[in-house]
Amino acid sequence: MSTGQDDQRITTDDLPILHGGTLDDAALGAYRRDLDACAQILDVRLKSAARTMSTSETPSLDEALESFMSGAALGVQIRYRHEHAIWLDTLTRVGSEVRIARIQMPHGAGGSARGVST
Repeated sequence: MSTGQDDQRITTDDLPILHGGTLDDAALGAYRRDLDACAQILDVRLKSAARTMSTSETPSLDEALESFMSGAALGVQIRYRHEHAIWLDTLTRVGSEVRIARIQMPHGAGGSARGVST
């Protein structure tokens, strides 16, 4: 079905590389310190239900991580600038593990920083 526009096919070469792993308590603490020291936080979002991202007031990084660690939020997404690139980290809990998925956003997907109190 054609929309009258040029169809663009996306291949796996067009997708950002996904990095993932698990974080224990010590690694999660180090991750938080690294964000403070090396990143410019652009956006923080909570996943509050199985299928939706929270649309309410944007939390600070500390509020989001506290909500996530207490179990009040199912996940948290953190968009930040590090070394002239924009990154998106998603933290989720699977059983007792905290999993992190990280992608570098495509060039031009930037965004302006907002005031995030930590």
